[in-house]
Amino acid sequence: MSFKVHIVEKLCCGSTAYVVELEKPIRKNHVPAFINAGYLVPEHYTNLGLFYSKKDGLIATCCFDRTSINVRCSGDSVGQNNVNQFAEIADNIINKEK
Repeated sequence: MSFKVHIVEKLCCGSTAYVVELEKPIRKNHVPAFINAGYLVPEHYTNLGLFYSKKDGLIATCCFDRTSINVRCSGDSVGQNNVNQFAEIADNIINKEK
């Protein structure tokens, strides 16, 4: 496991914001793997150089070539376990790259 998850703050809407720190930066070529993992990754964000993914109330965003991903959770059923699952998936996708 080469990632860290930090709770950033409780938001006024009752949800929590997190930052997932990865060992390697996320790049455009990782997008298809996130799509295959069931995440919605709109092409217009990708074309602008932004990573945006959404699945089951979890939204992850950052600029490409960064190692920190901002994660927000909306909904009562989304929380730390969902963020950890996303971080594991992201870590696996990024570390598959040669």
